[in-house]
Amino acid sequence: MADKSREGTTNRGNQAEVILSAALIAKFIDRPARNNKTPWVVTDKETKDVLSKMVKNARIIKGQGSKKVDKMSGTVRLTRAEVVKSSTRAKKSFISDGISYREVPTIVDIIRYEASIPFPDFEYLTKKTNWPSVQDLFDSSVSYVNSHTAINRLAKRIAVNTRVDDFLVQAAGTEDQTGTKVDIKMMLNGRRTRTQISLKVKGGDQFAQVSGPGFDKQLILWKDALGLNIANIEAEYDRMMRQFNYGISYDSRLDKRVETQKAIVKKATKAVFIEAADLMNAKFRQKNKTYYKKIIEFIKEGAAGQESEFIEVVKLERGKFKRIIFNDQFDDAIDALKLVASVRPHGDPLLYIDDEISGDPLIQIRMKVATESSAARGKKTYRVYPRTIIEAPTKSIMYNLMS
Repeated sequence: MADKSREGTTNRGNQAEVILSAALIAKFIDRPARNNKTPWVVTDKETKDVLSKMVKNARIIKGQGSKKVDKMSGTVRLTRAEVVKSSTRAKKSFISDGISYREVPTIVDIIRYEASIPFPDFEYLTKKTNWPSVQDLFDSSVSYVNSHTAINRLAKRIAVNTRVDDFLVQAAGTEDQTGTKVDIKMMLNGRRTRTQISLKVKGGDQFAQVSGPGFDKQLILWKDALGLNIANIEAEYDRMMRQFNYGISYDSRLDKRVETQKAIVKKATKAVFIEAADLMNAKFRQKNKTYYKKIIEFIKEGAAGQESEFIEVVKLERGKFKRIIFNDQFDDAIDALKLVASVRPHGDPLLYIDDEISGDPLIQIRMKVATESSAARGKKTYRVYPRTIIEAPTKSIMYNLMS
């Protein structure tokens, strides 16, 4: 009989964390001393070699808390023999980016790799027969690490700085979903590097959300986060929500009252979205610099929390990658846009913020009303629960700033 704590479908986002981390480790061990004619240029094979070591040493960590989801955790610490394949080759100088690099073969850095993701995702990666189904993630990861100027520079500096460095890559996005937005951590000698990664895959557009029904939740988003005075719509919202049963649960998803409740909250929320769009456009038409700054800070806070100077958002998709870096260039580019807000006329509430000149999206805010289940005393019940989700669409102009 299967262990229910290990059942479940696989998640490509979790798998991508491990694969990209393997590519990063490959970058830092891909040195002249390994008898490599193309040092610091990572290949698909080198990434898979690192991943093979990772899954070989994996162990199971029993789940804690109410959900009790088991995880698999693995660690790779490369030995001197693995790092230094050819001391003769290590003594040679190599020209890269116009700079001469030479390793010191007697100095071997500590290169470590850790990952901790839910059991089904890690177990999937332990079987090489499954790797073709995630080949696009391997391709995207290799392209990312080979194209990243700062990571390339750091890998070379660590290799030739005549000291023993301790470098750690940790894929741990599921370890702390509330305290940080970092999915892949990089640490050098106990301190984080300037590049930390918040990772997305195809379909992973969300970067923030506000959950729950009630006008107080609308205020959290529109007034507190986005600086809009939506007080004029409160009475209308409350009137529309009079028939919404807060906290009521149902015995079946198919209960007709579920759809009725969903329709109520969608209609009330759409009225708020329309009001918010009107207020935004008044500011956008004036090219209100203060409000543009508010939009920029809203995006940074949602995507990176308080760590925007370290975090970059990386999206792996179709064998390629996109990224967003929150620097002065980002601020200036957003400030130069001619923004406009609009609400989708039909369907679930959806507010777009686009660049009016190019027509490209910046972000979108949508209401998702789910039928969520819970179990108590062996009985399963359902409730209607709305979430307002903030997303950076795949075609968001933000990705074009660094691609």
